[in-house]
Amino acid sequence: MAVGAHRYLIIGGTTKAGTTSIYNYLSAHPQVSASYRKEVNYFLDPEFEGPSIHRYEDGIETYGKNFDPSENAKLYLEASPDYLYSSGTPAKIKDALPYAKLVFILREPYSRLLSWYKFARQTGLIGDISASDFISEQLQGHGDDLPSYLEQGLYSKYLARYYDVFPASRIKVVFFEELMQDPKALSMDICTYAGISPDYFDDYEFTVSNKSLNMRSVKIHKLYIAIRRQISLKIPRCYFFLRKAWQHIKPFYMRLNSTKDQELVLSAALKKKVVDYYANEYKELEALLGREVPWYLES
Repeated sequence: MAVGAHRYLIIGGTTKAGTTSIYNYLSAHPQVSASYRKEVNYFLDPEFEGPSIHRYEDGIETYGKNFDPSENAKLYLEASPDYLYSSGTPAKIKDALPYAKLVFILREPYSRLLSWYKFARQTGLIGDISASDFISEQLQGHGDDLPSYLEQGLYSKYLARYYDVFPASRIKVVFFEELMQDPKALSMDICTYAGISPDYFDDYEFTVSNKSLNMRSVKIHKLYIAIRRQISLKIPRCYFFLRKAWQHIKPFYMRLNSTKDQELVLSAALKKKVVDYYANEYKELEALLGREVPWYLES
């Protein structure tokens, strides 16, 4: 597939903010050719370990291997949330796809942090650690070059890199809270922005994808994730169709291997530390976007 000869929409972040749901909604649109796997991760910097078939350094001609070259598609779509945090990614996208449009879905950072903790426990990314201990460790900082899960809530810091490279007309920032309140309106708005017909969603049935749950067996769930990952990397075309079939099977699997989600309760003192950590972010983000954000927390 000739890269650059098509229109692209890239959902670039953030994690645990509904990117999977939006990707699934748009993937069903008849004018969209979605990537075989949701998270292409093609433009990530080398230090990011996200799974990918190819990377930018392999040559831009390899990017097209992530898509089915459809003659009817008006738009090619991918969704890689870590693009928001990868410092070299904006320039790579601009170099390869100068006319691509970008969407970033942001979530109130405190609830995003808790949701990521649940997801990390569910998938075995972190061990058997309480939410309080996990967040306390995050507040203490770390020495890695990659942003911590706490730092990932400082959205304005990472979004600024994209506004330095792309015109504002090619960047759309929406909010998870808007998605939860009215997924139809948000999906139609993104369609209009991307230049495809929003009418498709008039009678669409919206469901939530990739919820954070409590798994009965983390080992079984890790095996399930590993198998899906290998299929998506080794035989991506096959994975594209299996993923659609899996949407009908997944609810039964989740009933067997998950339990009711439990609300995480932190001490008032610990919550205040997190809230204070993000206190300036709201103003920074509003200044960058030129509009209000839909969430505030009391210190």
